[in-house]
Amino acid sequence: MFKEILAITHLQYNFHDKLTDPLETLRAEYDKLKGEMELGNDNPSIIKQLKSLTVDMYSNRLIGDNEFKEIITRLL
Repeated sequence: MFKEILAITHLQYNFHDKLTDPLETLRAEYDKLKGEMELGNDNPSIIKQLKSLTVDMYSNRLIGDNEFKEIITRLL
């Protein structure tokens, strides 16, 4: 939402450094944890983080229903 406000007000041109999209960071962390799980890493802290990120990604519409269900059923 922050990036959208900057784009509407054209304030992004006032920043010298490119602003990173927080959703991109969320997606990168999700992909990393999902890869760990697919490689067989069943560390409880990774599973807990992946559950939390999966819910965050789903609520931000970054993953679809099928992917959400697939990950959650694997984790349970």
